Amino acid sequence: MNTATLLGGGDRVELATVAESIRAGASALGISLAPEAPRRLAVYTGLLLEWNKRVNLIARGREVEEVIERHILDSLALIAVAPPLGRTLDVGSGAGLPGLVLWLALVDDLDSGADGSCSPRSGPHLRLLEPNHKRAAFLRAVLRELVPPAVMVSESRLESLAGERFDLLLSRAAFAPSEWLRRGAELLAPRGRIVVMLARRDHEEVCAVAAELELRQVAEQRFELPLGKARRCNLVFANGS
Repeated sequence: MNTATLLGGGDRVELATVAESIRAGASALGISLAPEAPRRLAVYTGLLLEWNKRVNLIARGREVEEVIERHILDSLALIAVAPPLGRTLDVGSGAGLPGLVLWLALVDDLDSGADGSCSPRSGPHLRLLEPNHKRAAFLRAVLRELVPPAVMVSESRLESLAGERFDLLLSRAAFAPSEWLRRGAELLAPRGRIVVMLARRDHEEVCAVAAELELRQVAEQRFELPLGKARRCNLVFANGS
């Protein structure tokens, strides 16, 4: 991909313009990004749009600004309530939403070694769980292009992780909210956290399931996306007392 331009809506859009839109959108959500983060996310956006022509990653025919708002900013909002720490799992990652977007935004703050690597024992790491081969190939292409530390793609399903435990669990529309909470709770480490991203009013049902599972709510984030004003609600639940 030519990193000087991005393809969107049939027009060529400058990388710097996309990076500035991401920076401004994040700022509107109260999120301050590291200096290099908007450019990394702009390159990711370009790869997403290019691959989306032949692989079903997101709805097709979206303009660049709409992709930024609906996917990049919606994911970045989680920085305020659930920054990735320790072992992070993104289930049904698809296009890398929200996990990879968070990682690309926060890579400057991750505890990596002198060579840019990061082992499971030395700092945070991210696993992108995506069973679809073509989507997993896209994720690997992004990792080759942007080389974020300590990220791996697992081309498998949630059931394959039985017995493993994670400090932060993410998923965006892979399951219904209550089902995601039930499935994800089985993988929570002691004091681990699970994020439920809501676009509809499922708040009461999700909280009822959390009480049943003896999870406690530790954060609630309600916001509107800057341009379209679509309402969102992110709930964060923790394991343990």
